[in-house]
Amino acid sequence: MPFSPDSGVWGTLLGACRNHGNVELAKVASRHLFDLDPQDFGYYVLLSNLLANAGHWGSVLKEQSLMKEIGVQKVPGYSWIEVNNTIHMFVAAHGSHPQSKHIYSLLKILLLELKGEGYVPQHYLPMHPQGIVS
Repeated sequence: MPFSPDSGVWGTLLGACRNHGNVELAKVASRHLFDLDPQDFGYYVLLSNLLANAGHWGSVLKEQSLMKEIGVQKVPGYSWIEVNNTIHMFVAAHGSHPQSKHIYSLLKILLLELKGEGYVPQHYLPMHPQGIVS
């Protein structure tokens, strides 16, 4: 490569490692990313998810501890939708919307209908052996 790789190159490599399950190369790429942009939570989360997918729970906890130690925080995802001239805002995995119980119940019904038609959900991450990762 005629130039030094930047965070875009290392980030692409880290994403490819996640797609192919290459833990060792992901560790190399993430260390470069942490040096280049230590406050970008996305790289830590991507590495942590890759490690969890590979069943390396001790390493997942180590990465989460590192994030806490250096003060990196994951920013929650937000989405907005306009319905009948009213804008509704949602925060990922948060029940703050006044109709969230109703919305989640409709989503559950929709998922059951999809499963009835043969849909099989593909979970991004396996469950932690203890059921919870803190």
